[in-house]
Amino acid sequence: AVSPNIPLMISDIIMKLLKKNADDRYQSAYGLAMDLMNCNEQWKNNGDIQTFELGAEDVISEFSIPHKLYGREEQSNYLQSIFVKTVHDESHRAWAVCTKGRDVVSTF
Repeated sequence: AVSPNIPLMISDIIMKLLKKNADDRYQSAYGLAMDLMNCNEQWKNNGDIQTFELGAEDVISEFSIPHKLYGREEQSNYLQSIFVKTVHDESHRAWAVCTKGRDVVSTF
């Protein structure tokens, strides 16, 4: 806990914001806002904050490919195009599996 005077879930939110690895932090302001609103509602209604899963509503609105990929421009461009199609067309869905040396993308 950050401080014994701060509710555990607020402390956990602060610790998530301070994570060294960016992927472990909130990926959107919306996800952070939802967690803070959850804490606020519980505090107002019960005077306490029960444990809940942080980031459950933390949804990213854009597709980002890590800069650490080298020599994968064709695959990166393909994944980006599939993401755009999926976002703009509710009838279009995709899943991807990425493993060492092999990428599988299926659309439906």
